[in-house]
Amino acid sequence: MPIPFRPPIFSDAPPDYDQEWMNNFINEMSRTIQSINDLGLIRTEKMRITDLPTSAAGLNAGDLWNDSGTVKVA
Repeated sequence: MPIPFRPPIFSDAPPDYDQEWMNNFINEMSRTIQSINDLGLIRTEKMRITDLPTSAAGLNAGDLWNDSGTVKVA
């Protein structure tokens, strides 16, 4: 069983920081880490994956690879 990620502990932001932005950032970090810990599920609106292998050779079942611009699952 994988070891769960622990959310970082953020100290209070300096008063001159935008407090609403910092609170949103901290909440989003917590939600992201919780998503990773929930059976590895990650929810996002956009994703960019770089340097995918260009062949399925040697990959495990479920690994992603790039077939001339089309993402495929091994």
